[in-house]
Amino acid sequence: MALAFLRLAPVCARFPLLGGPVGGRFAAHLASVGTSPTALKQLPFDGLSVASNTRGLVHTPGDIVTFAPGALVAGSRAFAAKAKQRDPERPKRPTSPWLGYLAVYRKQNTNLGNKEVMAKAAASWKTLSLVDKAPYVKAYDVEKKKYEEAFKSYKESGKLEAWKRDPEKPKKPATAFMLFAAEVRSQNPQVKMTEQTKIASAKWKTMSAQSKLPYEQKAANEAAAHKEAMNKYKDSGKEAAWKEKKGLVGKSKEQAVKDKAKLLKEKAKAREVAKKAKEKELKAKQKAKEAAKKAKDAEKKAKDKAKAAAKKKQATLATKLKAAKAKLAAAPKKAKSAASSTKAKSARTSTESKAASSPTK
Repeated sequence: MALAFLRLAPVCARFPLLGGPVGGRFAAHLASVGTSPTALKQLPFDGLSVASNTRGLVHTPGDIVTFAPGALVAGSRAFAAKAKQRDPERPKRPTSPWLGYLAVYRKQNTNLGNKEVMAKAAASWKTLSLVDKAPYVKAYDVEKKKYEEAFKSYKESGKLEAWKRDPEKPKKPATAFMLFAAEVRSQNPQVKMTEQTKIASAKWKTMSAQSKLPYEQKAANEAAAHKEAMNKYKDSGKEAAWKEKKGLVGKSKEQAVKDKAKLLKEKAKAREVAKKAKEKELKAKQKAKEAAKKAKDAEKKAKDKAKAAAKKKQATLATKLKAAKAKLAAAPKKAKSAASSTKAKSARTSTESKAASSPTK
């Protein structure tokens, strides 16, 4: 299986499924498979040969083209823009064999979702033999032949070029150098155009202002005539009619400037709101930080106070315990002293009693 990673926008016009008219068949395909990048990750292609911006890609029937992530999102606006600008008179491309088969398969399996029907139809298409594919290929070949004939007539009628550029719009005037280059080309018909341009450029650089004057004067006259013709073209309404036909009717320059100014103002306002929100968030964070610090300090202070109170209480208890121990240690000594004092007193009392009871001589 050939796999190719592509950017849709640059190469979409070169794929039968995606290319001109881009808005027709690809838009229908988008509707059939969904618009999410996941749903559009893999798209089966019938036989085609394509040269992309980076390399040659050759696909065979049933191949899967895998798109690079984001490619569909990036290219979606381009598809929408091209779809709006499609000439309604331009012949539509025929449905490819694969898309013809997919349409039939989808009708036969209405119970399947978009992703599932795509996957199963692709798997089924790959297993079909050439005989089974023949009806779809034959129908495609018939329609393709009709399309090629219709497109040839359409192109030869001048409608293709007229759609790209209004034939009634005055052509831009040539510059002084372009007039000189045309003269050089007429004098050197045997030389390739690239070489003619190089010769003209080299000569033009060496020419004096006096030598360039006739070409510059002619270019100025043509520019003035072009400006006048453009004014007449615009005033006639032809430009507006052509733009309306192509769906290119846009806003006036003044309105575009106003819209741009409004957009810039809205962006500035959004930035200001975002800035204020960020400042508010920072203030809230700072306030929360300060509150947390304050709470931490208060907690530390309370701990220190509790610690000091506990230390003081312990010191008081220690003092009381020491006093109790000292009192307890002094109690035996005091008791002994009291006993000794009582004994001495008792002895004195006894002596005095004896002295008092003895006869006097």
